[in-house]
Amino acid sequence: MFKKLDLWLIIPIIILSIFSVLILGGMAIGNQNLTILYKQLGFVLISFLVMFIFSKIDYRIYKNNPIILNIIYIIFTGLLVSLLIFGQTTRGIKGWLSVGFFSIQPVEFMKIILILVLAKYFSTRNMFLWNFKHIFISGIYTLIPCLLVLAQPDLGAAVILFIIWISMISVSGIKIKHLALILGSLLLVSILSFVFLLKPYQKERITAFVNPSLDTRGINYNAKQSMIAIGSGRLFGKGLSFGTQTQLNFLPESKTDFVFAAIAEEIGLVGMIIVFSSFAIIVYKLFFYLTKTSDNFAFLLIFGLMIKISTETLINIGVNVGFFPVVGIALPFLSMGGSHLLADFILLGIVLNTQKKN
Repeated sequence: MFKKLDLWLIIPIIILSIFSVLILGGMAIGNQNLTILYKQLGFVLISFLVMFIFSKIDYRIYKNNPIILNIIYIIFTGLLVSLLIFGQTTRGIKGWLSVGFFSIQPVEFMKIILILVLAKYFSTRNMFLWNFKHIFISGIYTLIPCLLVLAQPDLGAAVILFIIWISMISVSGIKIKHLALILGSLLLVSILSFVFLLKPYQKERITAFVNPSLDTRGINYNAKQSMIAIGSGRLFGKGLSFGTQTQLNFLPESKTDFVFAAIAEEIGLVGMIIVFSSFAIIVYKLFFYLTKTSDNFAFLLIFGLMIKISTETLINIGVNVGFFPVVGIALPFLSMGGSHLLADFILLGIVLNTQKKN
């Protein structure tokens, strides 16, 4: 099972996963609730197993059988619709479906499904992107889940879906004038959305980002506590389960959106350097794969995963250090939760298989 896997990609993922278990384990001990630790450890082990399984499946099955991708796309679109009726509301977002003892977040799987669908679509039409029809059709594939996610409302996930689409068409041969038209339309839609569509709390987050000193006990509380936690960690941190901001619950969402701040507080600058280095190696290895592959489908698949991981990492850490407004994006491989872990590991397994066939 473990033969021919690229250790330079696997090892940094293992390191990040260990950090996740250690930090969440420290929180579990501090709160005397070991369920958090057991769940995350289980999610990590299952995700690695799933990655190895998918690394054994010929990736060309998705390329040669587009009907499979369309069926999966329709199924998860239906799940996004069902969320609006039956979804479990957490942190103001109706984004989770309860399945027995677990909850799943369909949008995390929709991100990788969109990458697969767009990779298939562009790999056979990249020479014809001068025809705006193909940009429009690919945009519809993206717009449907974006609108459904915005209705939850989950602005962060919608942003990631859009970035995946715009990035993949950018490397697929799009004309400059078409790209300019899309970006101009995006600017107009963003302005109109801010005025007419965004919820009041979402507008407040953007306003707070522009003015960080505004209402540090209210809308800017999360960002303020995050920066306090990061600054207090210094070189080696306060030690696992000894971070005051994290353990005393001054730092909100320390298991998910602000797990990076928890790492900085408890493991310090050393921990942050290890996290940055691990992500840098992962992105570098994916970029290296791009230079090796001769299959256009594999190229777009790898590129989509690289964009997803790097964008989510930059935005999440940017939120933690106050560079971006709070949008609710998990930090890959580190934040608590099974959906985003499983989704990323599935696509990683598919990408690893592309290297065996090229």
